[in-house]
Amino acid sequence: MSGLTIDGVDALRASSVPIASQVAGSVSSESFKSTHSKSQNAGKSMHHHFSVESQEFTGSALKKVANKVVPLPFIPLGTGRPSADLYPWEALSIRTTGPHTDTPANSQPRARTASASTSDVADVASESKSCGIANATAASAASHDLADGSGSDQISRGRRHPPDSITRYGGGYDLARGLNYSNAAGSQPLVRFFTEHVEIVHSPPYSNWETVVTCGSTSAMEMLMRMLCNRGETILTERYTYPGTIEVAALLGVKLRGISMDAGGIIPDELESALQSWNVTTDGPRPSVLYTIPSGQNPTGATQTLARKRAIYTLAEKYDLLIIEDDPYYFLRVDTDASPTHDSAADPDDTQRAKTYLAKLTPSYLSIDYSGRVVRLDSTSKILAPGLRAGWITACSDIIAKFSSYTEVSTVSVSGPSQLMLWHLLEETWGHVGFFCWLDWLSRRYKRRLNALVDACERYLPRDLCSWTVPQCGMFLWVAIDLGKHSTFGCPLGTESATDATAMLERKRTQLAEIEGRVYASALRNGTQCTVGSLFDTMPKLDLSLHIRLTYAAADEQQFEKGVQGLADALREEFGDRYM
Repeated sequence: MSGLTIDGVDALRASSVPIASQVAGSVSSESFKSTHSKSQNAGKSMHHHFSVESQEFTGSALKKVANKVVPLPFIPLGTGRPSADLYPWEALSIRTTGPHTDTPANSQPRARTASASTSDVADVASESKSCGIANATAASAASHDLADGSGSDQISRGRRHPPDSITRYGGGYDLARGLNYSNAAGSQPLVRFFTEHVEIVHSPPYSNWETVVTCGSTSAMEMLMRMLCNRGETILTERYTYPGTIEVAALLGVKLRGISMDAGGIIPDELESALQSWNVTTDGPRPSVLYTIPSGQNPTGATQTLARKRAIYTLAEKYDLLIIEDDPYYFLRVDTDASPTHDSAADPDDTQRAKTYLAKLTPSYLSIDYSGRVVRLDSTSKILAPGLRAGWITACSDIIAKFSSYTEVSTVSVSGPSQLMLWHLLEETWGHVGFFCWLDWLSRRYKRRLNALVDACERYLPRDLCSWTVPQCGMFLWVAIDLGKHSTFGCPLGTESATDATAMLERKRTQLAEIEGRVYASALRNGTQCTVGSLFDTMPKLDLSLHIRLTYAAADEQQFEKGVQGLADALREEFGDRYM
């Protein structure tokens, strides 16, 4: 049997697994191989070549859960992937030259135009035109106004009227520059915009800070850990934190010590207690890095006040801690009014709207950092689109220089098309005023979504079993479930000998994992995808609590009630029908 030929591609595709519509669904080239390829003998195992670092590494547990192919349709209340309705691009057009071998500079080779809209990807009902990037942005804002039922809730169109497309040789930042190799720090136009943005929002109170572009915060965090931590050392974090950070730390041999939290985030007294009582003999070197998600914390939704940040910063000064301020949800203020603003497209009104929005932001760690010990991570994933794989980092020049060196031999730079899209949107179309107006609009949309999810939780989740705190920022609702109400969870600890107590604790951990797994599986059978709390636990051996993280970012608002009902039914199935 011969292998695949060009002539056989169409027939192979007709018999292959169809392309799924699920966002970031599971994918394997095994699904797209020819029968001939699959009939070959398997190669030898190469596991013995894996490094010590890679042997036990299995990747992101959160992404594996989110990307799992489920045969039945479900309502996504688990993954923090923003709905395509919340992207600022309505459509993109790409004009390419046709295949050719020798095209003189003054000739015009054959061209093809391809376009894609958010409706193509997410099956969003909207009329999308094939248009240039600039017009696509304007179309997006207009469609959002119509969806809100309010034509007055408009996003600023910026100071300029940019061309309909970015051309190969357009002068300035064109395809000739944007699609070539980029400086590790990012393109000059983007670095300029983000530097101005950082100064407008945070105004760092020391001189030698710098901002560069990143390939997103997970990539940036991995490089920072390599820069700032040695194997066997410990980073301080919130008690529950982003799984990507947990897994990167495990990969690099860095331990995490979770600090107790309340509704306002890390408790300063608990942080100081951990530092004061640190035993270098048994625990290794005292931590020099604190990693925190201070706004709309993932997964708990907690937001630190300025007073809380000042208290923690004072401890950082006292114990010489670097603070990694990972703040992707900072601009998603869901403690604002959910109703649309009523302004015109006139520049003075847009400027006032931007200033009003900025005044609501809680000062960041960066804004109170006079020593240069804060490393701030910002991301486009939650406020523009996650597929851009872009963000920006701000820190003292020493750290940024080292970070750029690591970038040069790893990610190299942010994708050229992503940088072009960001520049055209932020600099050429919106400007700073338009960007802040967008963030204000986005916050109001998320507030409306939060209200809908909380209403559904109050209506369907058993309140004598479930509790939650409504967040001020972000996109997550952290639901605590009272394990004491479970009929078979086991007898209380503390009445046995030390040996028996250890065995009992291990049995209860096993039982907790089984309960959590059954609730998740039952909810999924009911058509609801949620995220289990154990994925976020920095110290699972000490934890005997049950949590579910819900998000109001991904599903349609009209699906929230049905989704929460699916979770409520799963809880009643596990805990008993008395919890109605």
